[in-house]
Formats: sequence, structure tokens, C-alpha cells
Amino acid sequence: MTRTNRAIIISLIDSIDQFEAGDLEIGEIQGKLQVSVDLMEREPQNFASVVSLAEADLEGIQFTMLLDEQRPAAAFRLDSLRTVLQSALEADGL
Repeated sequence: MTRTNRAIIISLIDSIDQFEAGDLEIGEIQGKLQVSVDLMEREPQNFASVVSLAEADLEGIQFTMLLDEQRPAAAFRLDSLRTVLQSALEADGL
């Protein structure tokens, strides 16, 4: 994993924590995912694709679910993204 991608992944995990703590809204975390995809370097693991899929899922949640259902659904989706990102970091030796 490149240093750039490692730093982005660490930042994304921190953003997911902020979302779960109530410090970020769905639109804010979605924006962070979107920016991260643009900044990620291409690698065989293709983290950008995983993050992009999560970002698209959040968009779907935001525009197709009732307001009171959005946050729990987004938290569930982000939890699975966190698992993938943390596994990638652990596999990389962090």
C-alpha cells in the first residue's frame, strides 16, 4: 500500500468514527469519501473502488430512505467499509 493511500485510509476511518459519534452528517461523510476516491493512488487492491461503492450506497440511502432510517443504515454501511479498510491496514503491517 502506498503512503498516500495509507494516510487516506486512516483519515477515512477517523471520519467514520466522527460520523458514528454524531459529529458528521451523511452528506459530509459522503463528501469525504468522494474526495478520497479522487486522491487515492491506483493499486492492485483497488481501495478507490471499495470507497466509491460505499459513497454511492450513502447517496442511495440519503435519497431513498426516510429521514429517521438514514443514519442507522449509513452507520451499518460505513461499519462494513471500516472493516475492509482496517483489514487492509493490518495486512499492510499497521
